[in-house]
Amino acid sequence: MKTKIVFALFLTLISSTALFAQRSPVEIVVKWGQESYEGKVEVYNPANDLIATICDDNQCYTGTLDGVTDQYGSRYDLGCVTNGSNYYIKLYDFANDGWKSGNIRVTVAGIDVITDNGISANTSGYQMNFNVAGGDASCSSQLDTDEDGLADYLDYDDDGDGISDGVENLGEERFECTLPELAFENGVYDASASSGPIDTVGAVYRFGNAIQGYDVLMEITEMTGASISNIDNDAVDNPTYLQSEITFTGVGTPGVTFQFTIVEAGTTTPSTEIYRINGITWDCDGGGSLKESVLYYNPVAYGTENPTSLETQVIGSDVQISASGLQEGPGFSTLKVLRAYYQFIGNSFSMRMQALKTSTGTTTRQFGMSFTQCEFLDFNADALVIVSGEDFDGDGKFNHLDIDSDNDGIPDNVEAQTTLG
Repeated sequence: MKTKIVFALFLTLISSTALFAQRSPVEIVVKWGQESYEGKVEVYNPANDLIATICDDNQCYTGTLDGVTDQYGSRYDLGCVTNGSNYYIKLYDFANDGWKSGNIRVTVAGIDVITDNGISANTSGYQMNFNVAGGDASCSSQLDTDEDGLADYLDYDDDGDGISDGVENLGEERFECTLPELAFENGVYDASASSGPIDTVGAVYRFGNAIQGYDVLMEITEMTGASISNIDNDAVDNPTYLQSEITFTGVGTPGVTFQFTIVEAGTTTPSTEIYRINGITWDCDGGGSLKESVLYYNPVAYGTENPTSLETQVIGSDVQISASGLQEGPGFSTLKVLRAYYQFIGNSFSMRMQALKTSTGTTTRQFGMSFTQCEFLDFNADALVIVSGEDFDGDGKFNHLDIDSDNDGIPDNVEAQTTLG
């Protein structure tokens, strides 16, 4: 009997390995240097099923400019795709005269299989075929809890129980869209709470009544190669957002670290009523010798859109989100490809507003942060990473990886169904 059990386990492992061995990672990078609103890319599998569409998310495949810029660039991660021949892309141009200053790159298992400038793009869709193979090892090493062929980092429902990871593990069902935003307006230097002069390390700024009955204290805890131009500019773009303007000098990673603490109104006493804090970093762009970047310290969750123009780097327990150089635009941009999401536990958190700088000189950049629950719930991509989730039954598995998160013997997807009495 023992021999049979071992043999069965061996067959299971082989079958599981075979499932992943038939897949390879695919990534598509698209950039339109001008007239981005006229372009569109469609991606098809060998069965002629449309599996992805890429276009300027503010002005997709139209004849007129409807945004602040006609430039757009993003990277689309298709994840591990089933190996096969005759996948294809179709390049469209609304004006039927080809892309202007555009380019596309399709990468399979780290190898560029298509590079093209889109000059042949038209209204019918200029077709280019490619094969998917060679990525077995990298795909088999990716965590896929429910073994559905979609790695957890690109899966809305990691454990396959029919309940999204966000609901199971981020406490999203606890909030309503009527929850007031954390508003950063009329911030003032609080000398009594500060250990340093204004705009220096130790300075504390108070944002009164940021949420009803609570203030936010924003303290400068570190500053390197940078200075504060405006701690929060309420005169432009979105007054309720935190819109700090920072001047960077030199090369490397100059920046300023801030610690935020939600306190009882008019005091320095931390609130005990805050469960989790959600937010969005907006308009993280840049290129050439300067790219905007934000470092989140110990987030419990983070993510970018897919496609995105941002790059993510995990540094220990911290997460750095940076511009990739694919997208730069004038003014404040609402492009989804330039926004990142974060969540922290408790009433205090820290982040660093910084620049990745490769040339000398002085440059001032504006950062945009919002703390609105409904905007976080608008997160519509699957590239969400939960670092530290909830574990209701204490079995060592976060809820989004546990098909029976309360360990009552009833699967979560059964318990989640409504009944009639």
